[in-house]
Amino acid sequence: MESEQTSDSNESEQNELFEIVDGICWVSNWGLRNLRFSLSYQTRPDDLFIVTYPRSGTTWMQNIVYNLLTNGQPFNVSTIDFFERNPHLEIDGKKCIETMRRPGAIKTHLPMHRVPYNSLAKYICVIRNPKDVCISYYIFYNMWPDVPKLEFDRFFECFIEGYLPFGDYFEALRSAWQRRHYDNVLLVSYEEMQTESQSVIEKIANFINVVLNDQLLEKIMKYASFDYMKGKFDDERRKFEGKFIENIKMATIETDDDSSNEWSLLAQSYQDVFVPRFQPLYDTMAHYAIKKIQSNDTRDEYQLLDYGTGSGEPILTILQQLVTNHLYNVKLQATDSSRRMLSLAEERLHKLKSQHLTVNFFINDDSSNKNVYDIITTSLVLPYASNHGQMLRDFFQQLKPNGLLISSHWPHPKQVPFLSIIKRINQFMATGERIDTSHLESDVSFSCWSEEITRNIFIAEGYTIEQWITVDLPMSFPDIRTLLSFCRICEWFRNPSLYLVAEEEIRRILREDFHLELQSNRSFELPSKAIIVIASK
Repeated sequence: MESEQTSDSNESEQNELFEIVDGICWVSNWGLRNLRFSLSYQTRPDDLFIVTYPRSGTTWMQNIVYNLLTNGQPFNVSTIDFFERNPHLEIDGKKCIETMRRPGAIKTHLPMHRVPYNSLAKYICVIRNPKDVCISYYIFYNMWPDVPKLEFDRFFECFIEGYLPFGDYFEALRSAWQRRHYDNVLLVSYEEMQTESQSVIEKIANFINVVLNDQLLEKIMKYASFDYMKGKFDDERRKFEGKFIENIKMATIETDDDSSNEWSLLAQSYQDVFVPRFQPLYDTMAHYAIKKIQSNDTRDEYQLLDYGTGSGEPILTILQQLVTNHLYNVKLQATDSSRRMLSLAEERLHKLKSQHLTVNFFINDDSSNKNVYDIITTSLVLPYASNHGQMLRDFFQQLKPNGLLISSHWPHPKQVPFLSIIKRINQFMATGERIDTSHLESDVSFSCWSEEITRNIFIAEGYTIEQWITVDLPMSFPDIRTLLSFCRICEWFRNPSLYLVAEEEIRRILREDFHLELQSNRSFELPSKAIIVIASK
């Protein structure tokens, strides 16, 4: 019985880790556009593919091929050239593949039988022994910021079961092995590359029709060697292959009815970058909502609305605290102007699998309703409204007598440094000019409200302020790119050379304003504060 329960538990956990998309194991929030493009890509006769399972020698093979195609040019002479000649099929997507510099090689982690086939194209398959692949993939996998972290025992089970991003190692191995005799397929092992480097280079040169003389061979033996790459490639990969995760997230930004809504375009960035760092704020707001509900002496169903729910974290935090406190006599509703945000919220609600409570998500709130809600919550929304007075009046009208409005906002630009940095970077990249930070306090675009302004606005609309709470938000970032990824809809973010300009500018700001001397891959913290206002009708 115990083993059956364990098996059921593992199966349930598996279903929540990843999803199977067109037969490929995929991370749920990576998006589908680029993956589906890769499976239906119309190959060209001059295409050259490097087909590998993750951690099987992909980068090493890319460097050998690159050196052969560029007459022995080291990758670090022009890293932009290197990466633009080596796009990743299922990650970089249509635009990068169609505009790649040629001659080059298209990298893919799809199994060979799923890679679009053309008898005139060429395919280099690299395989590696499963033990080393498993250990290397485990380390690499847990460096990704947007996947469920796995201990090695659990990761090993997923590896054996073929339930990891990009699929089954053994299926990929079998698929490549079965095609080893095709005229346009070259099968190479990682172990061969280690022990018989010259022979492998000669085979590859012959396969892709490159004349290999002694001088070129000498360059490749040097510049495509493991030691040369290990010493120099890693730093460049951090700068450029950091786009690996960013591009798969960008693939979630697909056209829909509210594609013109910038907030909709920012949905995935907001979800990935900021929502986890705002959790103390959502926890505190939920705590006070729960206190209000617990004070209910009647058996009447409580009505709660979360306005501007975004990706759902505020309302789902309330739901989880209600379940923890066994409070089920509550009707939860949430609204947002972005369909993309609501879609994310509904997906997250589905994953919670709550048996006792659910949330009704809808696109627009009918502000004509009167005396409907016992509690309205709204997080980091009110100061951004074009007419915040009207929004407060609408809330007042919708609240029942003695109903509670729980609202949060930023108090002062200097107390939200991550926000000021993003604004300064965008300004700098758009105009080349730096913002005069002495004027931040008067910059209305920050939508910060001081205590005096807040009290005056609420009292003017008839509210009684019951509590005023300051919440500390540590805002830790694992690296500079994570903070900058909120700007991913900007053109410069997807241009490697311009991105480096932005990264250098943010390092300057962190150094001069925050006394943080950072490399791009170092973690840092930007302590911030938010205000929660609890007001009654």
